[in-house]
Amino acid sequence: MLILEGIPLFLIEMAIGQKMRLGSLGVWNTIHPWLGGIGISSCVVTLFVALYYNVIITWVFFYLFNSIRLSADALPWAHCPQDNGTAEEECSKTSATVYYWYREALDAAPSIDDPGVPRWWIVLYLLLAWIIVFFIVMKGIQSSGKVYHCITNL
Repeated sequence: MLILEGIPLFLIEMAIGQKMRLGSLGVWNTIHPWLGGIGISSCVVTLFVALYYNVIITWVFFYLFNSIRLSADALPWAHCPQDNGTAEEECSKTSATVYYWYREALDAAPSIDDPGVPRWWIVLYLLLAWIIVFFIVMKGIQSSGKVYHCITNL
């Protein structure tokens, strides 16, 4: 379905948008006013993708700052946490990495009925991710091309 519909629509939108210097909504309204919904749905899908990838960027920041904070031999996901000298039972059933992912990074709740409260540092990492994406997108595609050109010529 994606190959038969999604990719041709995307290529048409890109080609006409580049030629007429219009965005997603303007392209489809120019073709026919009834096709404006395709542009709106394209914007909604872009929003969902941005939300999804910013959460992944948030997890990257969480791991990055936790790895910088400690020395390489004492990474928090390298060993099971010690509770009165014994490894925690849940960690010993899986691995230290899996335990750290579910209990520290995600803070997974035991039940969907009891979601818990958001962790403030994860919220700050998410805010940092949105701020960085904003500054990247703020100048437009021209400035990101210049950054790419500078990086590749190093």
